[in-house]
Amino acid sequence: MSCLSLFQVLIPLTRCQSHKETMTGELIVRNTGEYTLIFDNSFSRFISKKVLYRLSVEQPVVYDGTH
Repeated sequence: MSCLSLFQVLIPLTRCQSHKETMTGELIVRNTGEYTLIFDNSFSRFISKKVLYRLSVEQPVVYDGTH
């Protein structure tokens, strides 16, 4: 059993052509909880990759109907 089967996968693992272009993406989550980012370079054992990422955690805007 894979350890990933214990979690809900939001974006499936995908092989990217990162040697041809910079890869970018965004995921906006609506639920609180613990999220795990996984970067897998196992396909390219002999060529390293540089991974830069930005993580932003913001408080949700709640409209209470008074304004």
